[in-house]
Amino acid sequence: KLQLNEIDQVIAILGPEVQSRAEDPALLGLYGLALLAKSDVSGEDYVVRSLALKPDNTRLRLALARFYLQQGKETDALAQLRQAYATAPDDPMVQETLVRALAATGQRDEAVKLASTIAKANPDDARALTLAGLTLLQSDQREAGVAYLQKAVKVDEKNASAWLWLARVALQDKDFENAKTYFRHAIEIAPAGDNTYKGLISAYEGAGEADKGLAEVESYAQSDPANGIPMAVLAEFYLLNRKPEQAQEHIDEALKRQPQHAYIDSVAIRTYTAVAKKAIDKGDVESARRALSMGLSYSPNAVPLLATLAD
Repeated sequence: KLQLNEIDQVIAILGPEVQSRAEDPALLGLYGLALLAKSDVSGEDYVVRSLALKPDNTRLRLALARFYLQQGKETDALAQLRQAYATAPDDPMVQETLVRALAATGQRDEAVKLASTIAKANPDDARALTLAGLTLLQSDQREAGVAYLQKAVKVDEKNASAWLWLARVALQDKDFENAKTYFRHAIEIAPAGDNTYKGLISAYEGAGEADKGLAEVESYAQSDPANGIPMAVLAEFYLLNRKPEQAQEHIDEALKRQPQHAYIDSVAIRTYTAVAKKAIDKGDVESARRALSMGLSYSPNAVPLLATLAD
């Protein structure tokens, strides 16, 4: 129920038990997580009590660290993460969470040192190599970061994250042909990511061939009728280029394919709002209402759509 986000039920089930079973670390930990999920800070006490009874529960410690980061308690978060790493130094999730937290809190030198140490200890682990590559890139050590990413794709050619970052570096370097190739690798491995299609279009734009990029993304959309992401990316491109009618044509199709997807929904809200506002400017109120009704049928509580409908 916790995984299904049925938080109220978790609290109702465990609440009566926590007093009589105050020495049960599993019960205390679950109850504490449920309270924290409801933004009830009293959950922290239950999680801390659980960890006192079972200090090696690294997953629970990671959850507490994330809570501290959300609260802006960086010192407390890093203390929990360092303790988790000391307990389970070979746990990939612990490694990644600690490295990312160090980088995010401005301790880049320590993040780079730790990520490099992990990668050197695991030269055949594409995940560890990718983590080191990204950490070095974010610390402005481009050459060393790219070297790690290249090693990562040699170890595992299905590493979509490494291909995506290699593509972004190539795009920054205006190496548009390699950027296209790397973005294609990432798309083939993980066709549900919007950033890969956007990157591919950007690479074509950089080469002065935007139409070819749009055509290629369109071909990806046609070859996978269940995938709404490339259609939504095309809709967003047309929207940004002030072509709301073409944007609506593509977002309509994206919503038919995947009606409940966060990225598609966000593009749809912006698209239908833009179409409606353009119709209003022309005095075509009925067309505006139709566009807004379509958008609200998918996102009934979207404030931009409701505000435009009120107008």
